[in-house]
Amino acid sequence: MARPDQASCCQTHGKRMIRINSVLLLLISLLPLNLAAATIVVNNINGPGVGFNDTTPVSPVAGNPATTLGAQRLAAFQAAADEWAAMLVSPVTIRINAEMISLSCSQNSATLGSAGPAGFVVRDFANAPAANTWFPQALANSLTGQDEDPSNPDISARFNKDVGTPGCLESLPWSYVIGTSAPPNTLPFTDTVIHEIGHGLGFLSFVNSATGEMLSGRPDHYSRFLMDETPTPTLWPALSNAGRAASATDTGNLTWSGQQVGNVAGLLSAGRHASSNRVRMYAPAQLSSGSSVSHWDTALTPNEIMEPSLQLSNEKRLTNHLMLDIGWHEQLALALDITDGLDDIAAGSGTSYTITLANQGAADITVVNATLSNVLPAALQSVSWSCGGSGGASCGSANGNGAFSVNVSVPLGGVITMAVNATVDPGFEGQLSHQVDLGLPAQLSNTESSTATDTTTVDSGLPPGGVTVSAVTGTVTEAGGSASFTVVLDNAPEASVMLGISSSDLTEATVAPSSLMFTDANWSTPQQVTVSGVDDDIDDGDTPFNVIIAAASSADARYAGLDPDDVPLVNLDDDMAGISLSAISGDTTEAGGVASFSVVLLSEPLHNVSVAVATDDASEGLAGPSPVVFTSSDWDTPQWVDVTGVDDDVDDGDVAYTIVSSPAVSADASYNGLDAADVAVINLDDDTAALIVSAASGPTSEDGGTATFTVRLASQPTASVTLPVSSNDPTEGSASPASLQFGPGDWNQAQTVTVTGLDDGIEDGDVAYSVSVGPGSSSDPKYQGLAAPDVQLVNYRGALFRDGFE
Repeated sequence: MARPDQASCCQTHGKRMIRINSVLLLLISLLPLNLAAATIVVNNINGPGVGFNDTTPVSPVAGNPATTLGAQRLAAFQAAADEWAAMLVSPVTIRINAEMISLSCSQNSATLGSAGPAGFVVRDFANAPAANTWFPQALANSLTGQDEDPSNPDISARFNKDVGTPGCLESLPWSYVIGTSAPPNTLPFTDTVIHEIGHGLGFLSFVNSATGEMLSGRPDHYSRFLMDETPTPTLWPALSNAGRAASATDTGNLTWSGQQVGNVAGLLSAGRHASSNRVRMYAPAQLSSGSSVSHWDTALTPNEIMEPSLQLSNEKRLTNHLMLDIGWHEQLALALDITDGLDDIAAGSGTSYTITLANQGAADITVVNATLSNVLPAALQSVSWSCGGSGGASCGSANGNGAFSVNVSVPLGGVITMAVNATVDPGFEGQLSHQVDLGLPAQLSNTESSTATDTTTVDSGLPPGGVTVSAVTGTVTEAGGSASFTVVLDNAPEASVMLGISSSDLTEATVAPSSLMFTDANWSTPQQVTVSGVDDDIDDGDTPFNVIIAAASSADARYAGLDPDDVPLVNLDDDMAGISLSAISGDTTEAGGVASFSVVLLSEPLHNVSVAVATDDASEGLAGPSPVVFTSSDWDTPQWVDVTGVDDDVDDGDVAYTIVSSPAVSADASYNGLDAADVAVINLDDDTAALIVSAASGPTSEDGGTATFTVRLASQPTASVTLPVSSNDPTEGSASPASLQFGPGDWNQAQTVTVTGLDDGIEDGDVAYSVSVGPGSSSDPKYQGLAAPDVQLVNYRGALFRDGFE
């Protein structure tokens, strides 16, 4: 139903789209019309981030997987263009400039879109259906077979991007579904685009509806079919300007006079003129700019997509026929078939043929005045036929005798069925071919074959030809296994019979011999075919293939073309995808020692295979190169990965770590994600926990002379280490500081201990004593309790004696 209060489809079409160039008023084309399916290219002219380029994320909808708003809009637009392209015939690409912008809109009504011819309006070109008549460029191009204005698009289209947003039909957003009905309370964008493209293709008048003036005083392709019914039916070109202006608002009395639309006008239950039965065009009493004249009347039932307001139906039958009236060529899939259901028949027998013609679309067009005719072979005698239709199809003649040429009418989904009965000439032997042809009106073309033939073998009563293929024995394997079967004829041939033998997949199996020859001498002797597996290095699984037994070649009609069933077999695979990592060549060391292991694939990949390797402890070792990449040419060549030990200063012993191989990355499904075993490695340590204590710098003396020595750690501790420092004879010397502390950051920085000689007041001579360092206190077990050898010192009686003077 129409919803004019909510969404006007095209209030502005046709106003700004027509440009006239006098250079193109007289066009001469030397190109023959080449009937070919139309190609429609949509040029997105929106700027970045706007309209068809809007990057707002959206969820996919039915038939439309795009995930941004702009891409979803553009996909729905292209679907509408493709629907027209599937029906129309044009050797010239139809180009549409499309954009989504803000158009007039409110909460209750909106201009949904507009479209019209963007290129030149032309007349008097080669193949023009009418002289001195204006045509839009897309239609003119299709008829001339060349682009008359290659520098410009053929159609300009713009649509309202604000629909469904606040203030603009907020409760009726666009629906961008494709191939299915829009959900309730949404506006079908694709149907709206179909409507607007229809205007750009020629469903519009170039006449000024307000004044009745024709473009440069000449009619256009569309207005020459407009009929004013009152007081006397008169075509628009014959009316005065005032008459056309009055007709544009003469509700119910502006009609379409084209024969193609007239052929299907009876499908309407409402919307035809009361007297002429012609289909009414939109002519409201109040002229509607951009809508009056260039649409069907809203009274049509059922609704048509080219009515002025959005319809819930996308019916295009009348519209498709109007396109034929204005000059477009269109294509259909009309399936023609003839069969007698027999492969062979005895001479003198009766036979019956069934002929069918089915209108499979895709365009909703009723084919009128098509013809079905047959080429009757002389061997068919006493021929009679009958013709009938279903689904609205009908025949011009119901029955007859002999050869026929019958007019038929076939709507979309309709089927014509003809039955032909005959007797085969008793003296005929060989191939009996019966052909039927479909003839179409000039503006229709068929994507299916318009000729069908049934061929039946007629024999003289000899036993029928036949081929028997035995069961298969053996198994075909990539490891060299083979299988075999035998072939034999069922009856003696009157001429030699050759059967070609081949493998459907030479990468999986070969056959021998390549052909079998049977004669009247050996026809009953089974001949063996041997099938041998072909090895490859790919993990492609057990692969089915066929041994093809070709149709027989023979001068004996019973065997000629006889095609035995192919023999299905399977080649068992002996490969398995895998990644092999060798054991490592040795240990790594903290001194930089390197060990290696190799990586190799176990079968040939279909695509490159990338295997990344990395250590699980980068503080102990590093592996490279990574990733290791294999191709179909080097998959079986081991690639080496070096593992280099990493040095630390910690006495952590020999540390085990692992080289981890990541799951393979490949477009080959057999390898993608395949995870090889990891490689175990040991990094040998070169550090030992110890205290390094230097010798004392000299003796001490009782007069306060001092000596020093240094202390540092031999390896980095994992925790702070506290070392007590003490003299074993406090009466001879004292050590300072009383303790030393080392951490992981300063472990190798020597700390100085100062030993000061003490005077004990006793004439005891030079006295030997020592200073102890440790045992250490630390949460690092290697340093807990660790002590250094005592530092040996001598405390002289005094400086004089120390210097050697008495």
